[in-house]
Amino acid sequence: RLEYTPIHRLSDRTVAGFEVVARLDHPRRGRIDPQATVQLAERAGVVHELSHFVIDRAVKLLAEWQEMSHDGPQPLFLWISLPATGLLTQDLVNDVKSVFARTEVLPDSVWIGIVEAAVLENPEMSGMVLRRLNDLGAGLALDDVGADWSAIGVLHRMPFDAVRLKTGRLRTSGSITRPVILQTVSGLAHGLGQQLLASGIDSEEDLAELKAVGCDYGQGRLFGGALPVDGVRRLIGRKLAATGS
Repeated sequence: RLEYTPIHRLSDRTVAGFEVVARLDHPRRGRIDPQATVQLAERAGVVHELSHFVIDRAVKLLAEWQEMSHDGPQPLFLWISLPATGLLTQDLVNDVKSVFARTEVLPDSVWIGIVEAAVLENPEMSGMVLRRLNDLGAGLALDDVGADWSAIGVLHRMPFDAVRLKTGRLRTSGSITRPVILQTVSGLAHGLGQQLLASGIDSEEDLAELKAVGCDYGQGRLFGGALPVDGVRRLIGRKLAATGS
């Protein structure tokens, strides 16, 4: 089962896009959270198949949602986090190329989130794969910067377009305070021409803090949780009704 978490522009709190997450409906344990779903897929040896399914299904839906809201000033985008290491291969390039060829999704509206460990697993192969994805028109994002925010050190070595900062997992120490980390990451990302997305925005105070450092996009309890496909369609419909489109 795929669900979609809204991503908002912090400047005006409008919906900018959605992150797709996979959740397994287990016959005994009920609905399993996304991280546990990926772990089960890894243990079963089907994480590559899960990644293929997520990319194929979610990009097709994005094309539909973009068609629904085609009169908007900026197209909706989709954020896909690669669920594990070992996925930055030519197979991923082929999957993305295939689904782009079969849909009318707009250029630069699919962002692929990659954790530092996946990049460093094989830097030469990773760099080649990332450049090929970029050439296809996919946006690339350094994902899961938080507990080890030094991961931003790979930003200048790979063709990233965005960074996602997990604000609930920031590790502070001495003079390295939360405001210092936020300002540092924001300044580096924007200095390299990259967008900054923050997760874990749960209050108006969190929102104000991130807006103050120039964060571009955000998600968290303040903006609502993950939605099923029908919920996304209803949200887009309300957005269009509010703007008179």
